[in-house]
Amino acid sequence: MMSLFNNSPKKAGYAFPPEWAQHEATWLSWPHKEASWPGKLETIFTPYCQFIKAVAEGEKVRININNEETRAFAVAELEKVGADLSNIEFYLNPTN
Repeated sequence: MMSLFNNSPKKAGYAFPPEWAQHEATWLSWPHKEASWPGKLETIFTPYCQFIKAVAEGEKVRININNEETRAFAVAELEKVGADLSNIEFYLNPTN
């Protein structure tokens, strides 16, 4: 019988480096689903932006967003905490 899993992830070229390994950027997704944050979605934005601000002080941060409206909201929230927007990039990659 032929296996669907002939290659291990390592043999297929995948790697999962540790956090401290050299990398180009940190990827995040902007929180947007109430179901993921039941009753708390509105409370997550300030601490999340503070986290992004801290990371962006030392490296590029790339954030997946669902749409341009979300991007505008994220930028406004990041500006409130004084994040360095020159080190933050947004990518239209809808997430669940």
